[in-house]
Amino acid sequence: AYEGREATGVAQAFLGRGSVAVVASTRPVKDSALAPFWRALYPHLLGDGAVNPVEAARRALATLAEREPAAVADALALRVLER
Repeated sequence: AYEGREATGVAQAFLGRGSVAVVASTRPVKDSALAPFWRALYPHLLGDGAVNPVEAARRALATLAEREPAAVADALALRVLER
C-alpha cells in the first residue's frame, strides 16, 4: 500500500543530497491530474519575477482555483519540502 511517508522519505533523501526543494505527493495521484498544477507552477519558478518554491506552489494553486477549480483537489496532495 502506498503511504505518504514513502514519498516524504524519498523527498528527504533528495534534500539530504543537496536539492533545495522537492515537491512530493502525500497520496497517489495520476500524472495527468497534476498536469494543470505543473503548467501553473513553472512560470512562477522560472519566469520573470521567479519566486521560491513554496511561494510558487501557493501562486500555482491560486491560479488553478481561478482557471481550473476541478484540478485543485489533486494538487492539494502535493507538499513542497525545503531544506
